[in-house]
Amino acid sequence: MTAIELSGVTKRFGDVTAVDGLDLTVSEGEVFGFLGPNGAGKSTTINMLLDFVRPTEGEVRVLGRDAQAESIPVRERTGVLPEGFDVYDRLTGRKHVEFAAES
Repeated sequence: MTAIELSGVTKRFGDVTAVDGLDLTVSEGEVFGFLGPNGAGKSTTINMLLDFVRPTEGEVRVLGRDAQAESIPVRERTGVLPEGFDVYDRLTGRKHVEFAAES
């Protein structure tokens, strides 16, 4: 099964093109990372995978589902740990998960 599939994905913010015609396929079980300099479109691509922002053009699929039309089932089966994530030293691991789930 394909875990991530982007076909002809472009994202523009006004006159700025953050992602331009991206075609990407990541198979289930494959280890994959988004690497690149600031402004390369890494965060924008991840945000499109989770339907936090919508592509200007193209199609985004996660676990065989349309990331926009089926965003809730996609989010139920995925997770993201953003850069700069920090923990509260007084919370247990379980309490951190509960806090994140309630947020």
